[in-house]
Amino acid sequence: IISLIIFQTDNILIAQLFSPADVTNFNVAYKYYSIITILFTIVLTPYWTAFTEAYHIKDYEWVEKSMKELYKYWVLSIVILVVMLCFANYIIELWVGNRIKISLNLSIAICCYVAISNWNGILASFLNGVGKIRLQIYTAITVGLINIPLSFFLVKILNWGIYAMPAANFISLSLGAILCFIQYRKIIRNDAQGIWNK
Repeated sequence: IISLIIFQTDNILIAQLFSPADVTNFNVAYKYYSIITILFTIVLTPYWTAFTEAYHIKDYEWVEKSMKELYKYWVLSIVILVVMLCFANYIIELWVGNRIKISLNLSIAICCYVAISNWNGILASFLNGVGKIRLQIYTAITVGLINIPLSFFLVKILNWGIYAMPAANFISLSLGAILCFIQYRKIIRNDAQGIWNK
């Protein structure tokens, strides 16, 4: 829900702070790079229930092995994002014509956002599978609260362009990336306590 709110807020902020035409540029670029998110989600989907079963029978070795496989897929997704970045304007021109030009800064910011989103997806699959969602909820609420002010800061104070919105998303989601990884490590080492075990 927070992800949907963030993405829809991006469109509203771009329309208000820049122009409706920039919303089109942002959406075209986002749809282009989100192909990786879709493919990565397909890879992740079977792991959720598998993590549930493995955690229930305390097969932590399988969990760690599977997480390492997912990390490799994540690195591969970044390589593909870099290749997509190199050919972005050519492919987008073939797709929608030459009326839309995507800046390098916008492409890089969206690639970073997609990469961190996929990373969080790996950790969320494990944490959701084992029913440890309290920290994720608190983190998601925090991300929702800081994302808009951060976007305003990047645009109004630092004078960034429309790439400020996906950059703000990346910065905000980095909080969850760090906290959820720490929580995963604590759970898998069987020393999670307090909020880390809820």
